[in-house]
Amino acid sequence: MTNRPFPYTIWALAAVAAVYLLGDMDFFQPFLTAFWTLFYPVLITGFLFYLLRPLSRGLSSKTGVPLSVSVLLVFVGAGSLIYGGVRLIVSRFDNGISSISNLPDKMKNMSGQLEEKVNSSGIAGGFEFEISKYYNTLSQQITGHFGQIFSTVTEAATTLFVIPILLFFFLKDGRKMIPYVMRLVPGKRKEETIELMRKLDRTLSSYITGQAIVAFVDGALMYVAYLIIGLDYALLLGVFLMITSIVPFFGPLIGVVPAVIIGFMTGPVVALQVLIALLIVQQLEGNLVAPYVLGNRLEVHPVTIIFLLLVAMPLAGFIGMVIAVPVYALIKTVIKEIVELKRTEERATGS
Repeated sequence: MTNRPFPYTIWALAAVAAVYLLGDMDFFQPFLTAFWTLFYPVLITGFLFYLLRPLSRGLSSKTGVPLSVSVLLVFVGAGSLIYGGVRLIVSRFDNGISSISNLPDKMKNMSGQLEEKVNSSGIAGGFEFEISKYYNTLSQQITGHFGQIFSTVTEAATTLFVIPILLFFFLKDGRKMIPYVMRLVPGKRKEETIELMRKLDRTLSSYITGQAIVAFVDGALMYVAYLIIGLDYALLLGVFLMITSIVPFFGPLIGVVPAVIIGFMTGPVVALQVLIALLIVQQLEGNLVAPYVLGNRLEVHPVTIIFLLLVAMPLAGFIGMVIAVPVYALIKTVIKEIVELKRTEERATGS
């Protein structure tokens, strides 16, 4: 009898060697570039898709308008809210913006005063030489990084342009995704695959919509708390905490850091009040909001979530913390479905 593990080991070692050699020749670089180019637009579009899908489909079913018209109406409503929110935030910073606009004049006056003091001293020559060398180095650095800055701005603008287009087609044609995938699945596995895709869809939808509601409640409650405390920039700080609260557990702690810093500028007591407010809001969220909104839909233990976030943070930063829990939930759903399918087949074979 032929010993099969030996050939399998040879094939495995050959595959590893081939991957190593191809990677050393930058064979995978175009694929990695394409992946990271599409990663953020698809990630943001998917997040917005699950948030806006209930609105677009609900509006279409209740009013009887075509889904494409419903999607456009949701776009207009969401765009109006975003525009109004940005206008509101900007209007709260008129004084800050005006002070920033006067910053060049202030720096010019300070530079003139510094020049007078240097000229009146005996170290003007050497000091002027060091300043000239510093500014030459600084200008070279700015020139060298200009291409990188321009590339980053271009990528951000392209992403902002592409996301609404992708989101429109996701909302409009999202129902066609499962039938399209079914064409690639063998006939005997179609029912299991459809059920698996529906479970994955429900898992993502439950987590994203639930966590978004929890984050919105956290941001709104902390905004009210900031107003009561009398903290400057309460609206912006509340919005920042709402965004970071998309990450469970650690998100609110990250989001409250700017508020604590601003509180310390006013006084230690204000910073302490901010921390107490966060503690109260977290108690309200943990005991009232999260159980009602999220419940036990993901069936992921809190300790598991903490470990996932601790591992994801050094690997992929904030984005890794955002996607760690839903990715784990999806993998867990797939494994459970495969195990259940095998058990069903074994019982059918045994009978």
